[in-house]
Amino acid sequence: MKAMILAAGMGTRMLPLTQNCPKPLLRVAGIPLLEHWLTKLERVSAITHIIINAAYLSEHISAYINNRHNTVPIRVNIEPEPLETAGALHAVLPYLGQEPFLLINGDVFCDAPMDTWLEGASRCLQANTQCEGFFMMVDNPSHNTTGDFCIASDGLLIAKPEQSRRAGHSTHTSHSSYTFSGLSLLRPRLISAYPQARKKFALREVFDWAMARHGLYAGYYSGYWLDVGTPERLRQLEQDVQARPSLLAHLDASIKNVYQKTSKRDE
Repeated sequence: MKAMILAAGMGTRMLPLTQNCPKPLLRVAGIPLLEHWLTKLERVSAITHIIINAAYLSEHISAYINNRHNTVPIRVNIEPEPLETAGALHAVLPYLGQEPFLLINGDVFCDAPMDTWLEGASRCLQANTQCEGFFMMVDNPSHNTTGDFCIASDGLLIAKPEQSRRAGHSTHTSHSSYTFSGLSLLRPRLISAYPQARKKFALREVFDWAMARHGLYAGYYSGYWLDVGTPERLRQLEQDVQARPSLLAHLDASIKNVYQKTSKRDE
């Protein structure tokens, strides 16, 4: 299975921290956000390749990967200009192949056991040929109190009532809304079959199209999750990992030592 990490954004909400450093390389516990995900993915037996898209300060991300000891092949796809989330996937469809792939927003932090979550998501796709993707949904944070989508009793991902009304669909759902975690298992055909695919376009419109066709499913995750989108949330994450060492269980002593030495040299 391939995994793709979305890492091309400029990170304007992170300024001034991202003025000279791409958001994926900002550090938590002395370790880049991107490295936290790479370390986790390299420990998932099902993951055979990793793709990272990069645009803003892409040379920094390429250099980081080139200087890293990668235990699975990692491809950095440089975008001369940001292609948005769906455009980024459309650009790498030849590399994704035909099998479902794991998609991760590079600016989230989550303690979900990826092996276990991927097994469950894969079972959903295997059991339902109409299923184009399986989403991890989480509780709504303070910056997104109304959530993104709802989950029906059969696991189907559905639009919130107000979204359905705006789209001209009648709805009587009373399901609670949740926030999309930024983690999903998708079939590449979700992107390749989208009738309005173009060079630059957002995944949200693809998701809306797929939901209207009853093609997306989801599960709720109750563990730790944070959208690391602002300096305040980055500081919050730093405080959380200090208070809860279990959030860094994916890191072994050798990785911590490498970055501790690097941090001291940078001081």
